[in-house]
Amino acid sequence: MTETIDADINNMISSMTNAGLGLIRTWHVALLSGNHIQGTGCLEEENINTGRTHQCCLGVLCRVAVDFGISIHINVRRPGVSVEFGADSNTGVLPDEVTQVLFGKSGEDIVEGYHDPYLIIDDEGTVATASDMNDTHHYDFAQIAAAIKRTWPEAFAE
Repeated sequence: MTETIDADINNMISSMTNAGLGLIRTWHVALLSGNHIQGTGCLEEENINTGRTHQCCLGVLCRVAVDFGISIHINVRRPGVSVEFGADSNTGVLPDEVTQVLFGKSGEDIVEGYHDPYLIIDDEGTVATASDMNDTHHYDFAQIAAAIKRTWPEAFAE
């Protein structure tokens, strides 16, 4: 679902913490690195047939958050099963450990219960959640990275 920026979404965008801006920059680089295979429907899953790991854009953010030094519990049960992130064993939404660093609040409190950030898709101010861009609209990682940069240009100011 896409929509235009409203007050709640604008508040989410402007509530980014300083540490969150650093994490956003690192996420942007990771999406463009070519080191992640894009998947849909869950944060991360190992394909039982190929043994290759697939991640949605938020799964990449979870892995980047771990590399960034955020303590996140990760539970890998067995191949072919989604990887669980965070104290709540999330397979499809950002764990609170990540949203706390990004926005200083739990995932449910970002915008009306959404656990992932809205991103600005185009110059007209159309927005969608990162998960919708990945799973519903099938934007590739480069397109999602461009939306991240459009949403938080201050993270990329030199």
